[in-house]
Amino acid sequence: MKNRAFMLAEVAMERMTHELEGLLKGAYAANAFSLLERTGVGFWIPGLELTEHHYQELKLLPIEKWEDEKRAWFEFTLCMNSLAFLKEIPLSNKNKTFLKKAFISYQRRLLSSWSKWDMYQAGLKIVSYVEQSRRMRELDALSSEEIESLSKQLPIKKSNELAISGKDLLEVTQVQAGPWIKNELLQLEQSVVEGVVSNEKESLLTFFANRKKVQR
Repeated sequence: MKNRAFMLAEVAMERMTHELEGLLKGAYAANAFSLLERTGVGFWIPGLELTEHHYQELKLLPIEKWEDEKRAWFEFTLCMNSLAFLKEIPLSNKNKTFLKKAFISYQRRLLSSWSKWDMYQAGLKIVSYVEQSRRMRELDALSSEEIESLSKQLPIKKSNELAISGKDLLEVTQVQAGPWIKNELLQLEQSVVEGVVSNEKESLLTFFANRKKVQR
C-alpha cells in the first residue's frame, strides 16, 4: 500500500469519491482512516488534505453502519470541521446543498438550543442528524420524541403551506414585481413560524400592511 499509494493520483476523482463514501458508510470507518494515516495513503487522496487533527477526529467515528450517504458525509464534514472539501469532491449539488445546511445548523446548535425558526429552516432530517451527532460526542442532545414534539409545535413545515402568495402581495400593493416579493414572503413566513401572526390570509395581509406603515 505504501509503495503504490502514489498511483491514486491517476485515479478518477469520481471513483475515489465512490470508494470514500463506501468507507464512510461502513461500520469500521475509524479503523480504515487509521490505516490510511499509518500507510500514508490518505495523502494521495486529492482535495482532502487530511491533517493529524482530522485523523484524530476520523478515528473517533463510531462503529456504526449508515445506509444514507448524507448521514455518512455529514459525519465526515463534522470531522473535517469545514466545507472546503466540497469544492473538490464530485458529490451531487443536492447533497452538497444538504451538507452545507446541516453543517451550518450544527455550528449554530453549538451556541444555543433550537429556535422555532432555526428548526423550521433546517428541517426534521437535519435536526435529527445534528442531535444524533451531538449525542455521539457526549453533548446534551434532544431525543427523537423531543424533536418530534417540537416539530409538531411548528404552525407550518414548508413554505408552500404559507396562506399567502406573491400574487396576493402584488394585488394589495399594486407595485411592480421584483426581489421585494421574496423578501416580504420570507418575513411573513418567519413571523408565522415564530407565532407572531396566524397563518391566515387576512391576518397576514393585515400584518403586512401594518408593517409597511411602520417602515414608512
